[in-house]
Amino acid sequence: MSPRTRPGQAAPIAELAAQDALGAVNRLPVDDFAEMKDALIGIARAIARTTGPQCEVVLHDYHEWDRSGSTIVWIENGHVTGRRIGGPTTNLGLEALKSGTDSPDRFNYQSRAKDGRTLRSTSIYFRNRTGKLIGSLCINVDVDAYVTARAALDALLGVAIEPPADTDVTETFGSDIAEVLDAQIQAAIARTGKPVAALARDDRVAVVRHLDDKGAFLVKRAADRIARALGTSRVTVYAYLEEARSGGASSNGRKG
Repeated sequence: MSPRTRPGQAAPIAELAAQDALGAVNRLPVDDFAEMKDALIGIARAIARTTGPQCEVVLHDYHEWDRSGSTIVWIENGHVTGRRIGGPTTNLGLEALKSGTDSPDRFNYQSRAKDGRTLRSTSIYFRNRTGKLIGSLCINVDVDAYVTARAALDALLGVAIEPPADTDVTETFGSDIAEVLDAQIQAAIARTGKPVAALARDDRVAVVRHLDDKGAFLVKRAADRIARALGTSRVTVYAYLEEARSGGASSNGRKG
């Protein structure tokens, strides 16, 4: 039995164990996602078939990311977001790949399907034994019918329940990576509050910086699509990117 520590006295062994556990969050004892794929497929099936057809469960393999955006290696109830095996990651997946944060997991957040249906989502990311991000398991539950029913009950009972302001997350469930990227580009432009024709150079650099932060340039030929959206050339987009990475215009369009 380990000796008790006095009040205020640190417990080094416990602290070290906690730090090790934190550093090993979602880390698998494998080198490649494929080594755990079959086990994770079993988990995905169990979740989807227990919860029902309104619950989509997706497995993404990032280990052999080739910038094409094809990451979905298994999906249950793909009709929820309209995706299938071979489909792309979402903007949140790109952001996780770009950021490199230890814990990019998101739990029970509200997102939207393409047609506006309300989804409750959870995304957990897996790393291999060396800490490289290699895959994710994502759950998207269509709760639109429940939201409608709650609204009807609230109206009947005279009770209004406002959801927390920070639960709605913008997530693009595209049929291909180009659709995801285009949504990112339009969102980045919209952040400026100006039409494309009115964007100054600093605004454009800010747009490119935001897209870089969100992982857009991980996608193959991203600069071409960004150039078309901004009405400029691919070379100019790379010039904006160089300026953004060197500390040019800030994300609000002003010099930092």
